Amino acid sequence: MISEGWDSPQTSIVVMARPTMSKVLYLQQLGRGLRKYEGKECLYVIDVVDQYGALNVPWSVHSIFNNPYYVPFGDILGRNISSDEMTIIEGLVEEPLAIREIDIFTFEEKYKGYLSVEQLARELFVSNSSVYNWLRKKEIFPDLEFKCGSETIRMFKPERVEEIRKLKNLKEHSHETIKDDFFEFLNEKSYTFSFKMVFLLAFLKNLDKNGNAKIDNVLKLYKRFYKDRLNYNLKVYRENCIYTHEYLENHNAMKQSMLSNPFEKFERKRFILNCKELSEIGFNSNLWNKLTKEDIKRIKDMMYAHLQEYYQNLDGLLNIDYLL
Repeated sequence: MISEGWDSPQTSIVVMARPTMSKVLYLQQLGRGLRKYEGKECLYVIDVVDQYGALNVPWSVHSIFNNPYYVPFGDILGRNISSDEMTIIEGLVEEPLAIREIDIFTFEEKYKGYLSVEQLARELFVSNSSVYNWLRKKEIFPDLEFKCGSETIRMFKPERVEEIRKLKNLKEHSHETIKDDFFEFLNEKSYTFSFKMVFLLAFLKNLDKNGNAKIDNVLKLYKRFYKDRLNYNLKVYRENCIYTHEYLENHNAMKQSMLSNPFEKFERKRFILNCKELSEIGFNSNLWNKLTKEDIKRIKDMMYAHLQEYYQNLDGLLNIDYLL
C-alpha cells in the first residue's frame, strides 16, 4: 500500500494487487499516480481481479468511472487520444482467458430498496420464522438469493410485500390501524415469559409528555420486578432462569437483554421505537397521538391482569404498585 507521504510523481503504473472495499482508500491509492511529471503521458492501472461474493466485490477503476466495458490497454475515460506510449503498448500481445461482465455497481446501488427476510416480516407484521417457514415450504420465493459464508441471504423486491400479503391473506397495517393493531397485539397474550408485561408497565411508568422514556429509568423498574421475586425466593418463570442475582447486577447485560427481548417485540411492529436521543425509547408518534389517558389506564390494567394470570401457578404475584 502506498502511504500518505509517498513522493514519487514519476509513478505511471499502479497495481491494485489487494481487494479494496473502501472507495476512499481506492481513490487515495489511485491519486498517488496522478501527479504530473515530465515525459509522463498517463497513468496505467492494473486491477488484480478474482471471483467475489455479492457482498464483497472490491472497487476497480471500472466501477470508479462507471465504465462496464473492457478494452485491452484502453483509455478508461473513453477519450480519443494519440500517444507514443499507447503505440508502444499496442505491440504487446494479450490473450483473453475469460471475459466476464464488469459489475460497476455496488451491492447497495444494484439492490436498493430490496427487503431482507427480517424487513419483509416487519412489513407483513409476522415473525421471521413465519417467512422462513413459507420459504422452506416453497410457498414464496425470493427475488435474490446468494451465499455469504455459511449463510444464505434472501432478498425481496419491495413490490412483493403486497403480493405476499394477499397470498397469505394477511391484514394490511397502516398509521390508521396502528391503535387497533396495538391492542390486538396485547390481547393475543402471547407470553412465553413475563418480560413484555413487565417492560410495558415500566415503560408506561416513565413516559414523558411526548410518549418517550429514558431507557435506564425503564431498566431500573424492570430489574426491580425480578430482583423482588428472587429476594422472596419466588419463581421468575422456570428453574434455570437467566435472571439470577448476578445477572441482574450486570447493567450492560440487562440492558441488552431488555432491548433485544422484550423491547424488540414492540419495535418490530413499530409500536415502540428508538428515539433520536439514543438514551430514550418512545411510542410511535402515530400511536401516541391516538392514545388517551383512558387508553393508558386500560393498558396498565390489562398488563396487571395478565401478570396475575401468568404467575398464578408460579408462586403468585407480589405487590407491584411501583409499576402502576
